Amino acid sequence: MTAFIQHFRITGILRRRQGRSVNVPYQIRLLTLNDLEPLCRLHQRILSELPDPHLLRPNKPEFFTRHVKDSGCSLGVFIADDLIGYAVLGMALDSVATFADDLSLSASELALAAHLDGVGVIPEWRGNHLHWMLLSWRIRLACTVGRRHMIATTAPENVVVWSNILTTGLRVKGLKTNTVVFYGTSFMMI
Repeated sequence: MTAFIQHFRITGILRRRQGRSVNVPYQIRLLTLNDLEPLCRLHQRILSELPDPHLLRPNKPEFFTRHVKDSGCSLGVFIADDLIGYAVLGMALDSVATFADDLSLSASELALAAHLDGVGVIPEWRGNHLHWMLLSWRIRLACTVGRRHMIATTAPENVVVWSNILTTGLRVKGLKTNTVVFYGTSFMMI
């Protein structure tokens, strides 16, 4: 991993909380093994608060461990020490191999792919464009390490995620069982 990714950190101000105006500082940084327990708790909380359980894929702790440890990287959105959002970027071959047939990528091209593999923000902080920022920054991080094929998936019912994915330049490539597959090779760097 490049030094840019290892030292990745963004700060800013959140302007909305549950529809009200606020000015709350936040930080986005790489998650480490020390963040796994809060990450898994956050994922479970987000799943439990969804209006439709099919909007987000439930993942086991092993999934997050792999993506923090050696199969890519994961970003966390923090307010002080509280994790309020996360995003997963899969860069290991097993993370993208399931899309080889769908995308007609050769083995050498598949090795240049990254999977935008999961994202969640707790409801009270939605409306701050965190999902879109996490999506955009994962694309930048993947490009930084030479990945030029981006793959994302979402539930067909998740229109908000569709919209965010489409604004990055990815396009709908196909449908799998209960999943929309997005793909792109050139991106508007935000």
